[in-house]
Amino acid sequence: AIRSFDKSLEQDPENADAWNNRGVTLKNLEFYDEAIKSFENAIEVNPNYAMAWNNKGNVLFDLHRYNDAVDCFENAIDIDPNYFDAWINKGNALAQLQNYEDAVYSYEKAITIDPCDATVWFNEGITHINLGCYEDAINCFDEVLEIDISYISAWIYRGIAQYRLTRYEEAMASFEEALEINSSDPAAWHFKGEV
Repeated sequence: AIRSFDKSLEQDPENADAWNNRGVTLKNLEFYDEAIKSFENAIEVNPNYAMAWNNKGNVLFDLHRYNDAVDCFENAIDIDPNYFDAWINKGNALAQLQNYEDAVYSYEKAITIDPCDATVWFNEGITHINLGCYEDAINCFDEVLEIDISYISAWIYRGIAQYRLTRYEEAMASFEEALEINSSDPAAWHFKGEV
């Protein structure tokens, strides 16, 4: 694939899509420095290429360069304020920086774009747990389970939030639901034991 993109770029070095796709391929191969260069070339050709900014941010996230990743995601969002993935990715990077309030804001912006994505609700729920806002976390996990009743991690973390609120019977019921989905899940058994 990289050879094909290189051939394309020999013919048309201003092909931002080829630079972007080359970067994605390099990222998948974990050639992160080369991937960043490809995304930067795509951005040089087209500074308003939101996807290239987002993809560069994903590589920086993988490299644990979270502040730099946030900057890239913000550039993508400045170009396209409805860029769902960029909002989620920004939230994830902010959560890694333990900037939980801003992470929640990013997740909520993503939810306004697509309220039917279970993962963004789940990520917001985890962030609320990190903030100690257990009721808000439970509400998020309930939204996840409305979308996907078999989302086992949502049952487990819902139970954890209930446990921290000393709502032990409700927590037990959540862990039991998780074990109905996977009877050998170690986290569900562990927290059931804690309750």
